[in-house]
Amino acid sequence: MHRFNTDTMERLEERITSKTISIIVFTIISVAFTSPIYRNINYLGMQDMDEATFYVAVPRETILTHHQIPLWNPYQCGGQVLLASPQSVFLSPTFLINLIFGDILGIKIKIFVYLLIGLHGMFLMAQQVGIKGVSAYLPPFIFMLNSVYPLNITPGMLIFPIAYMPWALLFYLKKPERRYTVYSAMVLALMFLEGGTQLFVYTILFMGLYAVLTDVMQKKIDHIKKTVVITLLALLFCSVKLMPSLEFIKEYPHTLRDYSGYSVNSILHSLFDRDQLIFSPKDIPDKTGFLFGISWNWVENGMYIGFIPFILYLIGFVTLGREHRPLLVTSLIFLWLSFGHRTPLSLYGFLHQLPLFESLRVATRFRTPFLLTLSLISGLTASKIERNRAGKRHLGRVFRLLAVVSVIMVVAWVFLLSSRNLIFNVGERVYYLEEHAHEFSYFREGVERLYLKIVLNSEILTVLALASSILMYSRISGRITDTQFRQAVAYGLIIFVLCDLLVVNSPIFSDAFIFPPFKLEKGTSFFQTENITSENNYSSEYFKFGEFFHQMRGNQSFRGTLERMSYSSMYVNFLQNRGSIACINPMGVRIFAVPRESKEYRGEIYLENGSGAAVISYFSPNKVEVEFNTSRDDYLVLNQNYFNGWRVRGNRFGRVEPNEGLVSTLVRPGEHNVSFYYLPESFILGALISIVSLMLAIFVVFYHKK
Repeated sequence: MHRFNTDTMERLEERITSKTISIIVFTIISVAFTSPIYRNINYLGMQDMDEATFYVAVPRETILTHHQIPLWNPYQCGGQVLLASPQSVFLSPTFLINLIFGDILGIKIKIFVYLLIGLHGMFLMAQQVGIKGVSAYLPPFIFMLNSVYPLNITPGMLIFPIAYMPWALLFYLKKPERRYTVYSAMVLALMFLEGGTQLFVYTILFMGLYAVLTDVMQKKIDHIKKTVVITLLALLFCSVKLMPSLEFIKEYPHTLRDYSGYSVNSILHSLFDRDQLIFSPKDIPDKTGFLFGISWNWVENGMYIGFIPFILYLIGFVTLGREHRPLLVTSLIFLWLSFGHRTPLSLYGFLHQLPLFESLRVATRFRTPFLLTLSLISGLTASKIERNRAGKRHLGRVFRLLAVVSVIMVVAWVFLLSSRNLIFNVGERVYYLEEHAHEFSYFREGVERLYLKIVLNSEILTVLALASSILMYSRISGRITDTQFRQAVAYGLIIFVLCDLLVVNSPIFSDAFIFPPFKLEKGTSFFQTENITSENNYSSEYFKFGEFFHQMRGNQSFRGTLERMSYSSMYVNFLQNRGSIACINPMGVRIFAVPRESKEYRGEIYLENGSGAAVISYFSPNKVEVEFNTSRDDYLVLNQNYFNGWRVRGNRFGRVEPNEGLVSTLVRPGEHNVSFYYLPESFILGALISIVSLMLAIFVVFYHKK
């Protein structure tokens, strides 16, 4: 009978961990996790979602309407590069979703698609590092269902390339074959092309750290060589965007200096505070220092995983063997980096001085590679428990620790609920003991509030405690075997973590798309405008909906109203065929174009000295055709910012040159037709490098297979 039960469990385990079943499981979970965003299918997003939608809409129209490669964006900041922008996303294969389903709906579908890609990739990576059985489900749940993904997506920071990170590392960790090296480089290049510049850098840094630590331990240089080859190949593959980007960065150097990083207080809140909603007040002081304080907003800090994954993570440092030391040390390094400038010895401060990293900002973003390592270490620990590889002594410690934690949680909850001195502040969801608050230091009071907040909002912890007690009783009384006990613990941990992450983090998406769609008419003629309100650069239309949403939610803070508005109106202006002079300008582009509201506005095309008349006969993002007549030599000026790559066709007397920062060319007397078009040499060279390198890589892969 025991043999039958063991064989049955093994067959069940094989089915559950098969590729088909895993994809079905991840599909169902992805639908459930992202379900809040589909309630109002056509609604627009808040904060940076206008910018994110804008970066989808402009290339989409450029491709579908004008049949051009999206190289230039006349709708942003008076005209600036599009392909070379770090935020450009149209070179990704998934941009096909936007081409088919549109701007808003396409983004919402991609939120689901990338979550599914990330879950499956992390599942395969977990199996690659040696996580067996159902425990292989734990790393993808922790890495993709923590609060980082919804916290970034909700305000419009579309960190879709995070889903590629496990795939790049999966192929990197596979046995040394040329095809896996090429695959890893391709995924890395895809991250860069998708707009994930920082994640691209983090992944290469992960590979580099892991390679150095592994090769030092093995006294070889194999992993270092592989990392160098993958990095070089990735740079070649993405040259079509990299070369124009380098040209752009040379013109507009982007060096950032910011004080950022986790404090002890903020990282505890980020990992364990079950109230992860963006607009919920957090009991964290705005201070500098190692113990307290928070840098930037909650979007840049939250990463809820709960207690169980973190406990497994800590146990992993005791139970995991020598072969996993590079992963453990890599995890600690990324944790150190995420503390940023707040640590007495700042590794982030040193790294930020290096040429490749000087343009990075927000040290807490290193939480992404840290969470990846935490997910793997937690999964390895769970796998050891499930497979009885941790040893009886370690397993005994684990189960005793779980039992103690469960008892403490139950006792603490009962005590706190029965205490007469407990004061509930329901509006701010902060709980404290009034009579003894003055006896604690600020730090201890903050930790106490966090603990009470977690316990009082964690009914699911009681379920965990009861389940643990039942399992322990069944094992002690001999009702189940050791194998069944270990497998029950593994299944229970995974199901608990999944339910906890779904309950806590999925509701974050409820605030993602809150604005009803606009009824706008597209203008027949393009022009530049600064038509937004002067109140903190928020668009007037979004401002009205922000006030409406503010009243509905009952938030009495005007700041809360502002947080629920759009940070720009670039997408709204684009829908009306208008360019936004007042824009989000992350690269600091100098704006020379003149808005129509200005007294200095002379039109979108004009002759500098007024020697004749000029009209635009055809307008598109990359190309503008002009008809003009002039009685003498003059400069024909296009009201868009000049950048290297602008050319002119139909004018054999002059070339394109800057005229007070605008695109212009010298013209002769008479009636003429000319075409301004944007085609930088860096794009041509980069496209050639990418095509040749990809063709050679594909040949190497197929040749290797033969």
